[in-house]
Amino acid sequence: MQVGPFGTRSNFARIESRRVLTMLPRCFLFTLLLVVHLPVRSISGLPTVSVPPRPATWTVLLYMAADNDLEKPILADYNELERVGSSQQVQFVVQMDRESGAGRWIVEQDDHRKEIGASILMDLGKIDSGSVGTLEAFLVWGIEHYPAKHYALIIAGHGASWGGVAWDSSTGSYMKIVDLSDMLHRVAGNTGIGAFDVIAFDACLMGGIEVAEELSDNTNVMVASAQMVDYAGLNYEGFAQAILGQPDADGETFGGLLVQTFGDYYAPSGTSYMLVALDTAKIAGVITALDDLIAVLDPAQYEIVGDAYNRSFAYMADYYADLGHLAENVADLSDDETVSGAALALAQAIDEAVLQRVSGPVGVDASGLSIYFPHYTDMQPEYVAFLRNPVWGRWAAWVGEMKK
Repeated sequence: MQVGPFGTRSNFARIESRRVLTMLPRCFLFTLLLVVHLPVRSISGLPTVSVPPRPATWTVLLYMAADNDLEKPILADYNELERVGSSQQVQFVVQMDRESGAGRWIVEQDDHRKEIGASILMDLGKIDSGSVGTLEAFLVWGIEHYPAKHYALIIAGHGASWGGVAWDSSTGSYMKIVDLSDMLHRVAGNTGIGAFDVIAFDACLMGGIEVAEELSDNTNVMVASAQMVDYAGLNYEGFAQAILGQPDADGETFGGLLVQTFGDYYAPSGTSYMLVALDTAKIAGVITALDDLIAVLDPAQYEIVGDAYNRSFAYMADYYADLGHLAENVADLSDDETVSGAALALAQAIDEAVLQRVSGPVGVDASGLSIYFPHYTDMQPEYVAFLRNPVWGRWAAWVGEMKK
């Protein structure tokens, strides 16, 4: 896994007339990579899937949306997994979409670093990896054929916080967060697994409170970065070694290992990094505390909140503020005890929701949970349209009034 100096896993876009207009690197997005197709050994005819003799402890379902400029690094991620492979207790099941087509694999140990060692289980041809229906079909198939005590979902691709995830360059489509949540509810009902133990995003900017709130019923633990994620992505090899060594881990430990191994890899590199594991059962408390703070912020607080924002860690060229840092700064700056008390309650709720966090070399005081708070532009109207909790409408209205 090599850290690229400019590459990131973001496709943040300004949405106009329902079109996603790609902005160029480096501050906002990503640097294009040359697409490299790794040879794959495939089998002809209909796939034959072997069901394990007994359920595994973990089935890790990896949805790799690489029909875009991330094809090369995502293929490298797959090769990282192959250096470790699956075990009877921990199964890595992959669906990868590339420019040339898509397929499904069970990861097997293989030391070759430039080709996929496992035989393809299912050649899917051309698909739309930006469709929630495509992900739904993979999840239902994976859960049926690779039963386990625990299930984790990792989505790798481009991310844009509340704007969506898993951009498909061939179709121009992506998954809205509300659609992703609705689909995950269907999967839970149709398969009987209930909530996922862990949902992780190997994508930029997905560590937003808006995303965590929307998915809080779909998973027990959410792992994501509020920051830009380097092209190299998660530390797949390090994580695979760690979870195979602790196959009886619960969801909190699983998420913690993703975070820990991510930090282990990036800390010596000097590359900016951040990743958090969130207890989604605590997200409702964060939302209540945020709504309580919004309710006591009147026009007299505009300047104070502006100063607090300027002192807070920001993400994505100041499109997002670190919510925990912002709350702490509002509490420090406000002379109004009601406001400072509400801000402290929000900061405390966030602290309780964060199970584990790594960051550096900047953002060491950040909570790792962001909120949409554009500094130089107006709130995008899609912010409210793309989300359904009314708290986001109240937040957008307050920020809009503050900016007048």
